[in-house]
Amino acid sequence: MYELKNLSIRELQMYGAKCIHLFCAKYEIKHKFIDKLIYHLVSIISEENLPKWEKEGSLLELSGRGDPLPEDLNKIIQVDIKNDFYNLVDNVVEIGIVDMYGANTDFPYKFLNNAIKILEKHNIFMPIFGSLLCISDQNREYREVSVNGVYHQ
Repeated sequence: MYELKNLSIRELQMYGAKCIHLFCAKYEIKHKFIDKLIYHLVSIISEENLPKWEKEGSLLELSGRGDPLPEDLNKIIQVDIKNDFYNLVDNVVEIGIVDMYGANTDFPYKFLNNAIKILEKHNIFMPIFGSLLCISDQNREYREVSVNGVYHQ
């Protein structure tokens, strides 16, 4: 398992969002429902109202909570990677939810490790240090930013 024990649950959730971002980038999967989910996941870093954040996530078209993929998203994902995409999204979403209200378990790390294993299966490797995702509240968008503050497009 990757050693990410120094990260908070919120930071782990952002790291998980990066997993989805990288998977979609590799396979050129682009869809507004994915963008909305990643934005939502990254927004946890500054969210003060966790019940509101949780509820908003449950209302997303792509919620990662065991629901089937939305039909128009389902159509654009290659059949041979569809199951891995689905499992990746489910694992990443669970990172932030499982211990949201103060529990202190290893589950967030296990879910993140599951996500990382899916990436490795597809030859996508996560740097321990490197770029993360940041959000722009004005446009409800996210973008990649490196740890040293240099922005990537």
